[in-house]
Amino acid sequence: IVSIMRDSLVKIENNDTTYYNKINSAYGSGDGGPELAIKTLNHNFGLDISEYATVNFYGMAEIIDAVGGIEVEFTRQEVVTNHTDGFNGLVKRQCEKMGIDPEPYYIRTEGKHHLNGIQAVAYSRIRKYKNIWGTNDDFGRTDRQRFVMEQLFDRALTLPKSKYVSLVKALIPYTETSLSYKEIMGLAFDVLLESPTFQQTRMPLSEYQMKAPYIPRVGSTVYYDLDFAKDLLHE
Repeated sequence: IVSIMRDSLVKIENNDTTYYNKINSAYGSGDGGPELAIKTLNHNFGLDISEYATVNFYGMAEIIDAVGGIEVEFTRQEVVTNHTDGFNGLVKRQCEKMGIDPEPYYIRTEGKHHLNGIQAVAYSRIRKYKNIWGTNDDFGRTDRQRFVMEQLFDRALTLPKSKYVSLVKALIPYTETSLSYKEIMGLAFDVLLESPTFQQTRMPLSEYQMKAPYIPRVGSTVYYDLDFAKDLLHE
C-alpha cells in the first residue's frame, strides 16, 4: 500500500483540459471522482490501475468493527489536547454527525488501546500532533492511515476462512467499487489464502521532497521529481 501525499503537484487531464494542481483535486472537484483520480495516478506515475474501491469515514468505521477493532498506541499529545483536531475532538465531530453520544468513545490516556471503528477513524484523521513515529502534519496522518490499514489487514488474515463470505457481504454496503461481488470474492480468497505480507510506503519520502513553488489559486504543494517517483513505485 502506498500513500500519495494529497498536496502532490501533478498534471491533471480532464475534459480536454490539461492543468497542474494538487492530486486530491482530481478526486474532489467537478466531475472527478475515483475515475479521474485513477487516470491521474496512471498518467503521472506510469501505472496501469483499472479498478477502485472508495470508502467514506462512516463506512470505514463499520469495516473496522467487522473485524473486531484494532490496537493503537497513542502519544500524550494526541489524547490530552482539547483542540477539535485532536483525537477526542475528532471523535466528537464524528459522533455529532452520526447523532450519538461521544463520551463512551473518548480516550484520555497515552499508551496502547483497543479501538473500535469510530475511534480508529478518528485516530487516522489526526494531523496536528506527532504520532509514535515522531511525524506530524499530513505526513503523520498518512503514517496513521497506513498503520490502521495494516492492522485491518492483519485482523482479516486471522479470521477463519469460513468468515470471508460474511465479512465481504458486511463491507459491500459501505464501499463504492468498480468490482463486482463475484470479483471481490475471488480476490478475497486468492489473496487471503496465500498468507500475504504487508508492505507500505509513502510518496514522497521526506528525503525526496524539494522546495515547493507557491502557485496562485493552488497554494502550497508537495513537490518532487515525478519520474524518479515513478521508478520507485515500479521497484
